[in-house]
Amino acid sequence: MNFFNPVKIIFNANARASVIKECINQKTLIFCTETAYKRYQKDIYLNELFDMHNVIFEHSFSSNPSLNEINRIAIKYKNRSIN
Repeated sequence: MNFFNPVKIIFNANARASVIKECINQKTLIFCTETAYKRYQKDIYLNELFDMHNVIFEHSFSSNPSLNEINRIAIKYKNRSIN
C-alpha cells in the first residue's frame, strides 16, 4: 500500500467526477462508513465506482472507528497491492 502526503483535496463542481477519473486503472481502496457507502451507491456520479473491479470499499466499521478497528482493517489489506 502506498500513502501520499499531502493529499490532493478537490473542492469544485467536478469533484465527484474527479474521483471516478482518479480510480480508472488504479487499484483503489475507498474507506467510508456504511452510511456513506449506501449514499455513494445512489449518487449519479459515484455509483460508477461500484462497477469498477479495481475499486475496493471498506465500510465494516462504526462511524467513528477506534484505533483497534483501523488497525484491524490495516492488517486486512497490508499484503494487497493498492495504488
